[in-house]
Amino acid sequence: MLTGDPHAKPKGVERVASSRGDQREWAGMLSKDVSFLLVLTGALGVKEIDRLIRKLELEKEILAEETEERDDTAYDSFPRDDSRVQVFRSWPVQTQLVENTGIFGYYPAYKRWGTVSTIAALYEVGKVWAQRHPLPHPRVPVGDISLQGGGDIDGHDSHETGRDVDMRPIRNDGVEGPLYWWDSVYSHELTQELIDIIYCNGVVQVKVIGFNDPQIQGCANWDNHDNHLHVRFWFADQNPGFPKLQLGQSNHPPVREFQRRINNWYERTGSSTRIATDGDFGQNTFSAAKEFQVAMSLEADGIAGKDTWAASLNFVIA
Repeated sequence: MLTGDPHAKPKGVERVASSRGDQREWAGMLSKDVSFLLVLTGALGVKEIDRLIRKLELEKEILAEETEERDDTAYDSFPRDDSRVQVFRSWPVQTQLVENTGIFGYYPAYKRWGTVSTIAALYEVGKVWAQRHPLPHPRVPVGDISLQGGGDIDGHDSHETGRDVDMRPIRNDGVEGPLYWWDSVYSHELTQELIDIIYCNGVVQVKVIGFNDPQIQGCANWDNHDNHLHVRFWFADQNPGFPKLQLGQSNHPPVREFQRRINNWYERTGSSTRIATDGDFGQNTFSAAKEFQVAMSLEADGIAGKDTWAASLNFVIA
């Protein structure tokens, strides 16, 4: 349990207010009435008018982003990946994440480009999440990924290769909005579940997740990651597919999600058997995995590989 003031900020964490009030007012006034803008620019040609409107719309989008009490005003110092130089050119950053089942973007779309595998993995996470937490429950919130084509992006040391994804934690009040892990509206349980599901996507495996809730499993602590998860996937040719689970793994997010699905299978079949959802692949989970594999006509080796994971997708919910 967390102690002390739930809203107290750890040293070095500040919420920075926007100082662009005059610009926000100006952009808001002009954007309310495009006809007024056209009158002011009557001497311009069609191309010039279109260019000015696009510029205004972009400025409005950026200002709207700043108007929100941002949860990533601190510089994101999550480190670059040394492997990026060798393989980046083989995996272009040309796939944009758009709102889809169970998932949405909370910052401008021009910063939500990724590799094909990264975006496909996020869509799968959204679909699994939506099965278990359908609307009006909060969807999976995605922030910055990369610019189209990759490369340097303001506010980040990384996010250059389409594999780094910022995601807000999940709130306990049903709101899709910013928060810190020490806020009273933060749900440790739902955020842990989201992390477990991210690790279990069947497209490409997770290399590391950065987040500073000290009670969370499967994350590394990193400066300025009190208000968002930083998920780094592998490239598609490095570690594709589901994670492999076997006897002896402990404190392991994919194990906990696998245990949830086994319990859903038990419930669906009317069995009173349940295993602990503790992230530890002990004898009980091993035996349950073998029992599940027999029921699914799979090799009963007690190892959760791609076929066992694929069968488990039928039991995301009970």
